[in-house]
Amino acid sequence: GVVGAAEQAEKNAERVRQSQQRARSMYAERQATELHAYRLHLCRSDKGLLGNFVRLVDVMLQSCLAGLIKLQISELSERIERMPKLFSVSVTFAADGNSMVFTPSHGTFEETFREAIQQAVDLVNNVAPLTTTRRYDMHLKSDAQPTRAGDVVLRDGTFRAMRQAILE
Repeated sequence: GVVGAAEQAEKNAERVRQSQQRARSMYAERQATELHAYRLHLCRSDKGLLGNFVRLVDVMLQSCLAGLIKLQISELSERIERMPKLFSVSVTFAADGNSMVFTPSHGTFEETFREAIQQAVDLVNNVAPLTTTRRYDMHLKSDAQPTRAGDVVLRDGTFRAMRQAILE
């Protein structure tokens, strides 16, 4: 009777709602899939941009370090030219009275300068580039080895000329 017909109508209404819900969920699922694909594309694009940013910061850091060394050598060269007495050298006469002995010797003095300049270059070479940090590996696309600031300085003609001028 009446109770069976009501139950049947209720079941039919439930089936209609479920089919409508399935139809909507397929549409919503497709939209969600498209949105997910779009967001994944944006994420990959941002990751590439972050890698470019890391490389740019690395190049800027190495450039500043190279510039710092060149500036310091330039200032040292200017001070040597400008000041009458920058270093102290002792002169003594040899026992035979025919020669003089300089302390420190010219070779020791020159070698000390060479070592100081090389230590400054080594110091900036010991600053690790950002691109060698594991933390940023996932953002970088290539395995190209970064150029270190000290290597750039040693190849620079101006730096080499100033170093030679100081040592002469």
